[in-house]
Amino acid sequence: MKYFILLYFILFIPVISSFSLNLLKLIKKIILPRKTTLLPTTLPPTTTTPTTTQSTTTQSTTTQSTTTQSTTTQSINTTKRPWQPWNISLNNSLVLRLGLRAVNRYNKKHKETFLTFINVTTTLKHGKICSGNKEVKLLMLVSLNYSNSTSGNKCQKFRTVYNVTNEGKGKRYYPKRYRLFNSTLKGECKQTVNNKTILANIKAVDKKKNKLKLSSTPIRETTKLPK
Repeated sequence: MKYFILLYFILFIPVISSFSLNLLKLIKKIILPRKTTLLPTTLPPTTTTPTTTQSTTTQSTTTQSTTTQSTTTQSINTTKRPWQPWNISLNNSLVLRLGLRAVNRYNKKHKETFLTFINVTTTLKHGKICSGNKEVKLLMLVSLNYSNSTSGNKCQKFRTVYNVTNEGKGKRYYPKRYRLFNSTLKGECKQTVNNKTILANIKAVDKKKNKLKLSSTPIRETTKLPK
């Protein structure tokens, strides 16, 4: 009888284990939520437009070329010609004439102030006559005096630029621009040149130019001779 009981117990063990496994599966299904299966989504077919992409690429290349052209033109236009020293004496009659002419031109346009030409301190040049861009620059000292003030003259810097061209056998200097600097210099402004002699020299040069112009102009008949 004892052996039968052991045999029944051994046979009943797998039944109990299978029953316990089924119970665990049922409990998991009840407690845990069910997994939702996602339906496959169908995307619409993509349409390719090759012509538009080609046009946009060509437009981008053209814009790139235009930007490169503009940058090159800007770099060419913004390059400044460096000033070089003009190898001429500061007391040369031409230099003194150009300096005094610029001062007189300033005095004609600015009535509230009066400048007196003192001397030329620096002469510079750049460009070439054949290319039409030759210029000369003069840096000079002037004494500034206001018409309403009773104080002494102030020594200041003055700058002028002339355009140089060929005229006949000589050169012609055309006044281009000038500038009076507001910085006052220390010390007295004493003239080192005689402005009267420079003015006389200017008048003599102008007379010569007028004579050359009159001699170069052709003579035309004003009255008709009788037949």
